[in-house]
Amino acid sequence: MTGEPVPVAGFVNTESAYPIDVDISCRRCSYNLRGLTTLGRCPECGTPVGLSTQGDLLRFADPDWVKTLAKGATWIIVGFLLGLFSGCIAGGISAATKTQWPLYVVMLIVNCISLYGTWLLTSPDPSHIGEDQYGKVRKMVRSIVLVGASNNLLGLMQHLTSWPWLIEVALGVLTLLISLVAVGGEFAKLLYFERLAKRIPNEFLVKRARLLRWAYVIVLGGSVVGGSVVALVVLSKGSPSPTTGGLGSLATAMIFVVGACGLLVLIIMLLIIILINHLRKAFNEQAEIARMIWASGMSPSNSPGGIAPPAQPTS
Repeated sequence: MTGEPVPVAGFVNTESAYPIDVDISCRRCSYNLRGLTTLGRCPECGTPVGLSTQGDLLRFADPDWVKTLAKGATWIIVGFLLGLFSGCIAGGISAATKTQWPLYVVMLIVNCISLYGTWLLTSPDPSHIGEDQYGKVRKMVRSIVLVGASNNLLGLMQHLTSWPWLIEVALGVLTLLISLVAVGGEFAKLLYFERLAKRIPNEFLVKRARLLRWAYVIVLGGSVVGGSVVALVVLSKGSPSPTTGGLGSLATAMIFVVGACGLLVLIIMLLIIILINHLRKAFNEQAEIARMIWASGMSPSNSPGGIAPPAQPTS
């Protein structure tokens, strides 16, 4: 990727009028521009037609939408940092008072903040550009985040209310299923980040999102497989009993596996937050470039002096 404008159907610049004989959506309102010329304006919103013939790069997108992506990334980071620090405090309070409700309340608030950020970050492009490539993934992320946000609410309900045994089991199974769905949501979210990074374009962020996506799956999958193997190996030596110490060996092994995988997951989550921060900065840069382009109604290749693409992070 070179960062140069990607013309659509042969439209190279906005200095000469070219007829549009294919279906192209307006960048701002998604109006079909077929039949207009590149020097015209959208009859619905007045946006210069030429802006909609430059491909899918964010610098040509609606600057308000690109800014919304940056705001979403910011709120996700705020939610993570708030959860990290307030979670430790709430955890200490829960340990001192021997009750879990402070921790559940804090995590519920944090989840709401992260949900808001994710909702902004997955806002559809007003022109619907890119929906054919990652529209399903974007909608999947929204759906899974909504489902995952109910997990802490279920935990709080279980803690504050006494339920019959059968309902307690059902709620426990439901919580487990939601947790598994949330894992799939992280995979889909990183795939969505990868597709957005291609629209900057930033190859470093594309590769980082792809690497973290598979690392996340491998670590979580390894924790499940590793724990199962350890359990089978220990149990194959005989039924655990107080004299053989089988139960102690199993418990020690499981604690080690879960602890190691938990540490790796935490590291991956920190790397994901760093990735989101890089995306946030890139979105803000692209929003400013888009604002200048939309104000002039010209593309970087035709504007005086041009607008150079932003530098890409190298580490």
